[in-house]
Amino acid sequence: MRNLIVLNGSDFFLEDLVDIARNNVSITISVKSESRINKARELIDKWVKDGEKIYGVTTGFGALSEVTISYEDTRKLQKKILFSHSAGIGRPMETDVVRAMIALRVNDFCRGNLGLRLETIEKLARILNAGIVPVVPEKGSVGASGDLVPMGHTFPLC
Repeated sequence: MRNLIVLNGSDFFLEDLVDIARNNVSITISVKSESRINKARELIDKWVKDGEKIYGVTTGFGALSEVTISYEDTRKLQKKILFSHSAGIGRPMETDVVRAMIALRVNDFCRGNLGLRLETIEKLARILNAGIVPVVPEKGSVGASGDLVPMGHTFPLC
């Protein structure tokens, strides 16, 4: 059995997911992904500093998408949106399900399309590798992707 799976935003197979979720195989982020992630983050940081209008970063969400968020409050907005979505209910998801969820999100983040800080993604990987599994309620979802409430229960660890 493998001890480590390198995530790169692609080349991710069901066997990888099962090994991570059920066999506690560790993950790491590829060097190419680190570069993509850093470039995207640099772009987001530049746009925020330049006062560009970016949905959910320098503006509110939904009906508040026309409300401008000050430069000083952009980080606060990101924290508040996570906490506001930590509203699931029901029994906690099984450990392997939560591990799979985190691994899938980290792999997706490795594409470098979201502007997340590399440190945030690395912290999620370290949490997974350390065997720390957040309590994620089985019910509750917001948005088309359906992962906002589960991620809201996971990201505060970062």
